[in-house]
Amino acid sequence: MEAEYEKRQELLLDNWTFQCKCAHCSAEKEKRDASDKRLSKIKNLKERLSKNRDKPLRFLKHVRSILDLYEEEEIIMPRGMFAQIGALTAIEIGDAKLAAEYANIAKRYMSILAGPDSQEVKDMDDLINNPTKHPEWEAKVEEMEKEEAEEAEKAKKKAASDKTNEKNETK
Repeated sequence: MEAEYEKRQELLLDNWTFQCKCAHCSAEKEKRDASDKRLSKIKNLKERLSKNRDKPLRFLKHVRSILDLYEEEEIIMPRGMFAQIGALTAIEIGDAKLAAEYANIAKRYMSILAGPDSQEVKDMDDLINNPTKHPEWEAKVEEMEKEEAEEAEKAKKKAASDKTNEKNETK
């Protein structure tokens, strides 16, 4: 549960009528406060993700920070999903090496949650072994080629226009 200590205790008591005494909840106040601070950072970073989707490098920085905080908190469940998001974002910026690194992290946690033979793990294996064959990569390459062709066409038209203007000025 990604709630801060007080809220977590309240939710557990209200919904399941028990007070949690696990090692995490029973830790000294100083450790609980540090945990609450990390959980608050995770919440803030998740909010920033939606605001930075159009800035993939900043987005990846937030994903990395969230993964690091989850590790410090020993929260396993969301790590696979966030690592997968990191892998797909790395593909979006054309970084095959980084995509494979994130896919390895995703695979590790998806193996725990979905099982080593799950489709999620197979998908990450495919991405690790050949990121440039991933459908997202191929779509990105097509998009980049289209943009390059459009820019080349604009440059060609501008050059023709400039040449026409030069001829008109010399007359």
